[in-house]
Amino acid sequence: MRNTIEIWGDDEEAARCFEKSGELLTAGDIYRMLEQYEKAGECYERFGDSAQAAEMFSLAGDRQRASASYEQAGLYAEAAECAADAADDTKQAELLAQAGEHRKAGEIHLKAGRIDEAIVVLQQVASDHADFTAVSARLGEIFVKRGEHTLAIVKLRHATEGAEISQGNASAFYYLAVALDANGDLAAADELYERILSFEYGFKDVQERLDRTRANLKKRAEESKAAESRPMTKTAEQRRYESTGKLGKGGMGVVYKAMDTVLDREVAFKVLPDSLQENPPGPQELPSRGQECRQAQSPGHRHRLRRRRARRRLLYRDGVRRWQHTQTDHQASRKDLARRHRSRAHADV
Repeated sequence: MRNTIEIWGDDEEAARCFEKSGELLTAGDIYRMLEQYEKAGECYERFGDSAQAAEMFSLAGDRQRASASYEQAGLYAEAAECAADAADDTKQAELLAQAGEHRKAGEIHLKAGRIDEAIVVLQQVASDHADFTAVSARLGEIFVKRGEHTLAIVKLRHATEGAEISQGNASAFYYLAVALDANGDLAAADELYERILSFEYGFKDVQERLDRTRANLKKRAEESKAAESRPMTKTAEQRRYESTGKLGKGGMGVVYKAMDTVLDREVAFKVLPDSLQENPPGPQELPSRGQECRQAQSPGHRHRLRRRRARRRLLYRDGVRRWQHTQTDHQASRKDLARRHRSRAHADV
């Protein structure tokens, strides 16, 4: 019927008559034949054919209305294309995300400076998706630039795990090295910088960063050596501890075995490197931690812990029955005690 419409007389008048009588589909077809696309789109829209309405609005040049009709029809990719033509990049990104094109949507948000929206969209890419590696690299780069280095390392490891450096992923390796460097893992950063230079000498500012990282590694080693050779100082706070030997050392300082002369027991005493001594932890932090350690290691605490563990083993050895039996014994002992009190009261009378 729709493909064989033949109107005698005034076609436009016929279309209006069909529209007025409720024959919207027929009216839309006539308007379409007359190339009156906006009127055709309105008829299709009122009829409920959103896809054809969107096509007519698009032909009429109303890309924003066409986008809305495509969205209503569930054709999100076409709706996003019309939103882009209408210069509505926010709506375009939203529609692309609905169409499953999260990577494209994220890039649009990034280009427009909507960083948080970009992160939310990009994080929706599943680990088994073809775009996961590229999206992980992009997220890692974003986190590095925001100073969120721990998050960046997680994402960039996803992007580089098991891969050799290539033109496609060299930036991911670069940003991973930068994040590791900023996070204090200088040795791992040093290794990655070397790998990048062996792939492409002169890549970005890798050589400059490598020199700086190696200088920091050298400084850290010197500080550790100085801390190792430096005897324990006897400040007012440390006078109570007497060193009896060295337990170990690392990048964060040297740990000694010492005797706490106040509590009369062995403790571990750490000497920080010069770089950390210049900016030590807050004065309220260390005493509270020391108090927790003393409480955990006190003989009374250990005794209570052993009793609690023994009681727990006893109660749960036979399951619920043992627990009920223990409760019954406890209740029985309370009844005996109450009986004895009553007997004494009667005796006094």
